[in-house]
Amino acid sequence: MKIAMSVMALTFAATLAAGGACADEMLSGEQIRETLSGNTVSGSMTEFGPYTEYYAPDGTVKSHSQSGTWKIEDDSVCFTFSGNDAGCWHVGMDGDMLQWFQDGELLGSGKVEKGNPEGL
Repeated sequence: MKIAMSVMALTFAATLAAGGACADEMLSGEQIRETLSGNTVSGSMTEFGPYTEYYAPDGTVKSHSQSGTWKIEDDSVCFTFSGNDAGCWHVGMDGDMLQWFQDGELLGSGKVEKGNPEGL
């Protein structure tokens, strides 16, 4: 498992280094809602490393280590974890990879899985 996470993190870092910081399509607020609501995203963030999060339709977000809330504001998704604002993110799609942007900078990516396969 640790090897798989390390490989995922290295692949993500290589993508950034290769100039993969441009999404094929930036999503609107409604497209973000349709993509996330009721689904799970697993990937890697530059600051936090590997993650898996389930985005419940009621606005809760759950991972293996924390839970919080998510909501759509204009064309971004905003998070709160443990009562603390975790910022708003623009979301793009590059092929089948979801990409997380703040201030125009690609800071993470992941694959969307239908439903809640990990029971978060």
